[in-house]
Order: sequence, then C-alpha cells, then structure tokens
Amino acid sequence: MHPALARLAASYDAIVEHFSQGLLTSSQARERTLELTARDDNGVIWRLDPDTALWQYFTINNDWKTGVPPMSGIVLPTGHDVSGNLRTFNPDSRIEFTNVSHEGLSNLEEKNNYSNSEPKRLFNNYKLALISIVIVIVSYLIFKAFEPTISDVIAPGEIPIETR
Repeated sequence: MHPALARLAASYDAIVEHFSQGLLTSSQARERTLELTARDDNGVIWRLDPDTALWQYFTINNDWKTGVPPMSGIVLPTGHDVSGNLRTFNPDSRIEFTNVSHEGLSNLEEKNNYSNSEPKRLFNNYKLALISIVIVIVSYLIFKAFEPTISDVIAPGEIPIETR
C-alpha cells in the first residue's frame, strides 16, 4: 500500500481502537475519521469512509467515490521524522510497509554465490578498461602509420618529385 495511505490506515485503526475502548464517542470517532486524508503520488486525495471502512477518493466533481488505492508509492518524511523528538509516540511504528522473507535471500546467495561476485565484477571492469585502452592505442598507431606526410601531398598542377 502507498506509504501515505498506510499511515492514514494506521491512524484510522487507532481511532477505531479508541472508540472500542470507550475513549471516544461515535460522533467524535466519525469526526476524527473524516479529518483523515492523504495524497498519493498522483495528487489524488484518499480517505477511509467512517461508515463502511472502504477507501474513497476525492473526484474533480467535489464528491467522494469508492475506489482501490495505489499499492505502491514514494515514502515521504513525516513531521515525526524531521522533528528529532524520540520521546514522543511515532505513529509510523504501527505501519509495516513491506514483508521481506530473509530465508529466500540466504538460499539465493548460497546458490548463486553472490558473496564472491564483487571481486569478479571488479576484475571484469578492469579487463574491460584495459581492453578499451589497448584498442585506442592500436587505432592511433594504425592512423599514424597511414597518415599522409607533407611529401605525399601534391598541390594541383604540381608534378610529383619522383617523376622529375
């Protein structure tokens, strides 16, 4: 899910949790839920409907329509990220952006031997650079070997030196 929408969903879950604990009345929960909006990467404004908990987007006709939110997007910093205050509650601590299984990565590393690939790649880069330098030098020498000298150039109407 888009990171901004994942933050919105976490805030929505907190409101629902507070309502179920009796910390909020239904009108307070509904009001706070309607205040929650977030933009995706295309600038579309999204919210969760307080009655159905379905995603809605704001249309150009100034109304809300039910839709499917984007599943990916750019992570932008929040106010908590830039405030530098580690003592306050971080609302993003409830959000899990992606699930990564490390088992598959370790098996893949063993099969492909990625741990030893860096020296090989570095050696291949040096070989490519060396071959490129050799090609440039050989090309220059060939050009110089067949380059015409001043004695090879004949002006129009002039008789070559060998025939005089």
